Amino acid sequence: MRMFTTSTIRPNNLSSLLCTTLVIALGSCPAVAADAPQPDWSALRVQDVVRAALHQGASALSQGMDLRVQAAQAALARREFLPQGTVTAQAERSRSTSSGEADSGSRTGSMGLESTLKLRTGASVSASVARSSLLKSIDGSGIDSSVTSSAGVSATTLQTTRSVTFTKPLFRGAGVAVATANERLAEIGFSSTQKNFVQSMSAIVLDCVTAYFAVDQAHRSVELAQASLERAAQLHAINESLFAAGHIARTALLQNDADDAAAELALAQARHAEQVAKRRLVSLMGMQTPDPDSVPVNTAESFTSYLNPVIPDEQTTVQRGLAQRADVRIAQDNVSSAQLSRISARDNLRDQLNVYARVDNQSVKTLERSSGTSQAVGVTYAITLDKSSARVAADAAGVAVRKAELALAEAQRNASAEIRDAVRSLSFAIEQQRLAQRSAELTAKRLDNETEKARLGRSSATDLSVAQDSLRQANAQALQAQYAVLQAQLEVQRVTGTVLEAWQSAGLVDALLASAVK
Repeated sequence: MRMFTTSTIRPNNLSSLLCTTLVIALGSCPAVAADAPQPDWSALRVQDVVRAALHQGASALSQGMDLRVQAAQAALARREFLPQGTVTAQAERSRSTSSGEADSGSRTGSMGLESTLKLRTGASVSASVARSSLLKSIDGSGIDSSVTSSAGVSATTLQTTRSVTFTKPLFRGAGVAVATANERLAEIGFSSTQKNFVQSMSAIVLDCVTAYFAVDQAHRSVELAQASLERAAQLHAINESLFAAGHIARTALLQNDADDAAAELALAQARHAEQVAKRRLVSLMGMQTPDPDSVPVNTAESFTSYLNPVIPDEQTTVQRGLAQRADVRIAQDNVSSAQLSRISARDNLRDQLNVYARVDNQSVKTLERSSGTSQAVGVTYAITLDKSSARVAADAAGVAVRKAELALAEAQRNASAEIRDAVRSLSFAIEQQRLAQRSAELTAKRLDNETEKARLGRSSATDLSVAQDSLRQANAQALQAQYAVLQAQLEVQRVTGTVLEAWQSAGLVDALLASAVK
């Protein structure tokens, strides 16, 4: 199974707003690759429950929306290294009057195009084209270039400027790590969101599996309670025969009545627990029904077929879990993000020295046409006199790195402890299940012996009642011990990040992931 992990996301507020607006405007509903088919309620399988929950559950849909927003933010960050263009246009008309002088008017217009390309090395290239025109008239002759008279003069000037500039920072921002910091932070954030998404899907799958087999366990409890009630009726018939033969007193039958009542109560409780488990299963599947109890849930798989008595090697399991656990990998991404932020913060402490080269071409057209080209190479040097805020920011970034490293170490320690505890709990659950099953078998034999003795008139009603109660408790304990083994196995899968792999759901989650970010 593939497990992703996620780092803390540091989106730019404006970018987040733009991306969220984009998602809302498109009306997209991520994480829904296709409508989930309706399950077969008469023979519901684990995969049916998982598929329905991942396609229709509110939690899965919400996680998919968050993933799409982060994907848009990562795409926006990558646009930083694409050409950025700006078009400007301006038009102006003016007229001036002065005493003793001729009236004059002018009309000016300009249009420009500028494009900037930022390179991952920290350098930048910019190119611009600008054209401006000036139409000037004197002595009130108007500003129409097609009209000239002896009373006024008009003149038109057209100017075109082309410029290409290459700038290379030498001190600040010259390194690839600084120049690509925003893009890399966005990529780490997006990767972290993907890991969080898959982790959330793993939690949903685990909840579905647990709820599914809780229904099966509750159904088996109903069967045990029903069998216990039937045994109570059989023993009651035996005691009535013994009473009729004069072997026991009437008061002994009262114990049978109490046993019958206890068995009926246990059966009612088991049926109620089964209905509660079914309602939870229907809710996890995201089914919209006014009455969950009306859904005919019948599980086709039993949790006993998934019990595995093999205890995994502890050290191997720890190593695998540390490599796949989402929280550990998220902590690693947090360290990477903090280190990038520290590099950028330290870069702000440096003075700014830029080397640039520029080529300008200018042409002017009046009554005559003239053009010229100029070339320039130079440096700019800027010193920030007060670097207090930059120092504080750099110190804070260093502290953030240290905290991220401590969090990573703590996550690894906690993960190792959880995995070791889960493996040992599984070992204990398997041993407990073996002993509980052995106890149930011996208790069943004891009840058979007491029943046979009662038929021969050599056992009391009290002995039968005690044997029956013992078997009821032993069977319940054996069933609970079996279910405890399954729960221990699921816990090992959870702490090692192998839930999707264990329940053949990795392909389904990958499809949802792809549909959410496309």
